[in-house]
Amino acid sequence: MNRFFIVALIATLWSSGALHAQDIITLKNGVEKKVIVLRVTQIEVVYNSYDDPQGIVNVYQKSQVAMITYKDGRKEVFDPEYTPQQQSTPQQQSTPQQQSTPQQQSNAQQQSTTQQQSNTQQQYENQQQSNTQPQYRNQQQYDNPQPMPQEHTPTRKVQYGVKGGFNLASEMASDGRNSAQTNPRVGIHAGCFMRLPIRGKFDFQPELIYSMQGGRYKVEGYTYTDKLDYINLPFIFKFYVWRRRLSIDFGPQLGYMISAKVSRGGDSVNFYDFDEVRKFDASLALGLSFQLTDEIDLGLRSIAGLINIFKADYYYTNSTSQLSIAFRF
Repeated sequence: MNRFFIVALIATLWSSGALHAQDIITLKNGVEKKVIVLRVTQIEVVYNSYDDPQGIVNVYQKSQVAMITYKDGRKEVFDPEYTPQQQSTPQQQSTPQQQSTPQQQSNAQQQSTTQQQSNTQQQYENQQQSNTQPQYRNQQQYDNPQPMPQEHTPTRKVQYGVKGGFNLASEMASDGRNSAQTNPRVGIHAGCFMRLPIRGKFDFQPELIYSMQGGRYKVEGYTYTDKLDYINLPFIFKFYVWRRRLSIDFGPQLGYMISAKVSRGGDSVNFYDFDEVRKFDASLALGLSFQLTDEIDLGLRSIAGLINIFKADYYYTNSTSQLSIAFRF
């Protein structure tokens, strides 16, 4: 199961570069920017740069934006009076043609020629004015908006949450040359966590988790189940590979055993106080998380034990796969 999980993780990383698609923000001054729109609120448009989709989050005030063209062709207009091209139409062109004398036609032709020359000169002056330094500075201001303050970005503040889900736990046994794995014990895990923004694409997430671990195996036709329950302290680093929704989670985990039983059928024996049992455990965790909404995450994690949990000829370690759902607030 761990080998399949690692292959799926590599495939996800390989394909994450293909998930970007561009939107276009058109400002009221006519400047167009290729971006990835994250959300639109009542007062602002939040986006990432198309060239650096995992970079810093930026924002435009809606009063600066005329229109957004999304990657699917859909358009959202914020300024009803905005038109992509606004050109003045000579008044003479809107006046219906009337019958006139040859002298009047000659005079009208001269006036039309003069008006066209005047319009051409006016368009040239407008074009020159649009390229002057003041507008360039204004365009620079729009091309390089100030980074979005943290108080406007909920995903960058300290967050707290609860999580829970299912375990598939087993025990790895090895004598240094050969190794074997028990059948999985199905259990649950539940706990709480705190998410701290570090910088850039990284967050740090310490957790406090109750976890049901152990494994199942057969001896002389009888099925035994090791029921090992732990309080674990994962120290998880989150690296975001797609916007701030898909992340790779990795880090160490410390654990303390709070219960140890072995059962066969309806009978069980408590061996928690045996000298052969080590209470402390240490592991490495690797997984993926996907943010479904601003408050809900789904996670898949594989945890490999590093410490021999029994003092025996064989080397026994915990191996656990977890599927969890988290609620942040």
